[in-house]
Amino acid sequence: MGNLLSLNSFYTTPPEAGQALPPVQINWPNGAYVISNSGDADACLSESVGRPVKLTTTRPEEVSLERMDPLEAEETILDIGEIMMEGRFSDYAAIHMLTTASLAHLTSLSPGINFEAGRFRPNLVIESAAGREGFVEKDWGGKTVAIGDEVRLKISDPTPRCLIPTQAQYGGIEKNTKVLRAIVEHNRLPVPLLDNEVLPCVGVYGFVLQGGSIRKGDTIRVE
Repeated sequence: MGNLLSLNSFYTTPPEAGQALPPVQINWPNGAYVISNSGDADACLSESVGRPVKLTTTRPEEVSLERMDPLEAEETILDIGEIMMEGRFSDYAAIHMLTTASLAHLTSLSPGINFEAGRFRPNLVIESAAGREGFVEKDWGGKTVAIGDEVRLKISDPTPRCLIPTQAQYGGIEKNTKVLRAIVEHNRLPVPLLDNEVLPCVGVYGFVLQGGSIRKGDTIRVE
């Protein structure tokens, strides 16, 4: 993996609906950067990762994922081509979301560990209503989450966690192996996607039923 998690990126111009996505600028902690469609991008990323890699906008037919088993501390190769969305590079669903209630609950169970949302790399962080405590989203499977006036997401599975949340990452997030140990101890759930294997989970996966704009402060409803 090299120092890949220390990088960050942003679109060079705002994306527009119905148009091809613009290139992204990839930034290194030392201030260096490269544009994704430049001739230097592959070489720069290969150096950071420590092996030859290539940026592509076309997903290959066969896709495998190198994943460290969080319970066995062993590397496994998973064939995930059948569960990935067509034309997408995400592991499974279009959206990963988690709640502030879950993060607060982990903190209360394991004081002294920083469970900042960025560790878990969600698309959406949902601020839980006052009085809602615990791993509230674990009961959302099969339900619909409505966001604002437009967006509706179908919740499928809890999100199983690998070793990534324990690693140092962009934004000043420090390495801490205790993060995953706490999740293993306090929130292991059956994951339907993986034949109901019981795994450490934080957050949930969602598929887009109805698209639209999401704005900070939008009301969230679970139906």
